[in-house]
Amino acid sequence: MSIDPRTLVQFVVIAEEVSFSRAAMRLGIAQPWLSSRIRKLEEQLGFALFARTTRHVSLTEQGAQFLEGAKQVALSLDSASMLASQIRRKTERRLAIGAPPYSNQIGERRALIDRFSSAHSDVRVELEIGWSPTLVERVASGRLDLAFVMGVIPPHLEILTLCNFSLDIIVGSSDPLAARSTINPVELTNRSVAIFTRGLHPALYDLIANPLIEAGANMIPVTELDDAHWERLKVDSRLVSVQPHFSEVVPLPGLVSIQLQGMPTVPFSLVRRPSGSTPLSRAFWSFASQTSE
Repeated sequence: MSIDPRTLVQFVVIAEEVSFSRAAMRLGIAQPWLSSRIRKLEEQLGFALFARTTRHVSLTEQGAQFLEGAKQVALSLDSASMLASQIRRKTERRLAIGAPPYSNQIGERRALIDRFSSAHSDVRVELEIGWSPTLVERVASGRLDLAFVMGVIPPHLEILTLCNFSLDIIVGSSDPLAARSTINPVELTNRSVAIFTRGLHPALYDLIANPLIEAGANMIPVTELDDAHWERLKVDSRLVSVQPHFSEVVPLPGLVSIQLQGMPTVPFSLVRRPSGSTPLSRAFWSFASQTSE
């Protein structure tokens, strides 16, 4: 039985993201095509890799066992790809930068890349999408030159904080809280607060969730902040959602954004390895330093 190693990599990414749509975004491919690829792999293997419902994706027992071997293949391919990238970057005007999937909503990130690209029109900037912990690992390993990350970052990387975001609560327009412009955590006592699953970014989850839990809120991990989630917010008066405040983002019709006071801010930063940087990555860091001042 011959298995395409690229499909194994895709399987590993889905397992890491616990979501077909997030995995497709991270891989830069269409979700229906990715789902079809995994279905064909399951047919080839003779067992299901994932248990699927309308709201959740989880590994089956066989899938969890198979994941260990698939990770080894993915790691080998990743190492080969990283080596090729390092060799190529010695002669190529190319900068590999990681970014969270939602960071296109952050004006500081877009402006920084636009300014750098205008000043270095001969440099190809390539964005790799992923959650911050994954991007940190890829910067540390040398696969990425730099990465934009959200939340608290391990100290083994050099960190340049670009800005800090406050937090918002999103509610349906019929919610009694919708008339408020600000709210304190204690006012969410016994309310259900939707948040991303902890496994995607444990440090950021704890930063946001712990003060709300202490105030008596019930945290509800949500695998996907998709259209179905936002539609549920409009009609479920018990449910609210928490997220960083991106000033350029306007809530969807039927939803209201309320500033959450008395909470820690969430840093948005650029990270790089303390050593081994390239001239291009140092130039980008210099641009970012001017932005953060």
